[in-house]
Amino acid sequence: MQRGGAFSVEETLDIIHKANGLAIIAHPHLIDNSKVLIDLLSMDFDGIEGYYARFPPQAHERWVKIGKRKGWIITGGSDYHGDIKPHLPLGSSWVGEETFSVLRKHFENNNV
Repeated sequence: MQRGGAFSVEETLDIIHKANGLAIIAHPHLIDNSKVLIDLLSMDFDGIEGYYARFPPQAHERWVKIGKRKGWIITGGSDYHGDIKPHLPLGSSWVGEETFSVLRKHFENNNV
């Protein structure tokens, strides 16, 4: 564990996997530091947030390609935060049925 009680990304991934969870890189489009992004993409994640709120399809393309190339689950997020972001209603993002199938199978098989 690092100073101040914070866990490293590697430690966090290990904890998630030991709990039979799936580790997803959320909001990759907000990572401005290319070295940090390259480092994260080389780690043992299970997926990446490829579909995000109300972004146009071309904005998703980069993350979907990366996820597919790595064989990762491609998730989506609405970034819903209630009254803090009223312009992003709950459920304003989407993913394909295959994502739900992969997630359901994982959690059924792991009794999570």
